Amino acid sequence: MASVKSVGDQKQNKSKQWADRRPDMIEGIKSELNKIDWPTREVVIKASVMIVVIMVLITLFVVLSDTGINSIFDLIRLQLGR
Repeated sequence: MASVKSVGDQKQNKSKQWADRRPDMIEGIKSELNKIDWPTREVVIKASVMIVVIMVLITLFVVLSDTGINSIFDLIRLQLGR
């Protein structure tokens, strides 16, 4: 006669299967990480500096544009007397 497995037994079997596969999965992850061509420290520093410089330039552009547009609207308001 076939035995009936409870839900708890099924969950326990699944967790055992996971535990059995875990070392293989970790080895696979390590293998894939070793295949990656990681950037050198110099490349990371250069890219980071370039990003910060571009962010500063964009920020300056937005601030100057906002200031200029506000000044234009202020002049228009003065001309209209509002």
